[in-house]
Amino acid sequence: MLKPRVLMVIALILAAVAAGAVYLYLQQVQMAATGVKGTVVVARSAVPEKTRITRSMVEQVEMPADYIHPRAARSLNDVVGAITCQPLVAGEQIIMDRIVKEKEAKAGLSYLVPQGKRAVTVAVDEVSAVGWHVRPGDHVDIIGTIEVPMPGRGSQGERENRVITVVALQDVEVLAVGTNVEIVRDQEKEKKIETKTVTLAVTLEEAKPLVLADEEGKIRMALRSPLEKGKVPSAPFELEDFLYLDTIPEEYHKQH
Repeated sequence: MLKPRVLMVIALILAAVAAGAVYLYLQQVQMAATGVKGTVVVARSAVPEKTRITRSMVEQVEMPADYIHPRAARSLNDVVGAITCQPLVAGEQIIMDRIVKEKEAKAGLSYLVPQGKRAVTVAVDEVSAVGWHVRPGDHVDIIGTIEVPMPGRGSQGERENRVITVVALQDVEVLAVGTNVEIVRDQEKEKKIETKTVTLAVTLEEAKPLVLADEEGKIRMALRSPLEKGKVPSAPFELEDFLYLDTIPEEYHKQH
């Protein structure tokens, strides 16, 4: 067994080591507190997921630079107007990876959809998608060709259907262009079918003619110049209209 005097010496040494460690820690804290400071944006209160951040939800504070997260927002402009993709805790630094700016796709397609619009996907081929030149962010017009019943009846007493082409929608934003792969069975064998798609941003009212033309007829996209905005009047067109293209189109269209 160790003698009491030896135990006392060991205890004193351990106490000195502990005191030195505490002293060094306090020195580091003091140096950090009086050292270089930086500005960071923090949440003033808890913010739920998928919430647009307003000015009242955040504030800018100063703290030692060593304590600021490398991905923390430094300016209010970095966060105000953005949408949270994860909940924020009151007092925490706002990390840029936890918010999504408008038109950013890192958190999914839903964050790309403008407010008041819906994402609607239609199947396309090389012809209807302007030779695959349609890209996200482009604006297109949707031209639909569909068979519709006309007033009156034909020579056989049956209701006459006529094929008409209309400009169903104008100035529609393209959100995404992609490929879907479906597996179908053909003669007891599985076969992969690749379908090209384009996703458009439309209002609920615009979605109805778009879906109808896609389901019951054929659609084509007309790619717009990035400098052209707005919509222009466009009358429906059918086969017999070709007879009037070079003759009296103005008079004819006034009658229709």
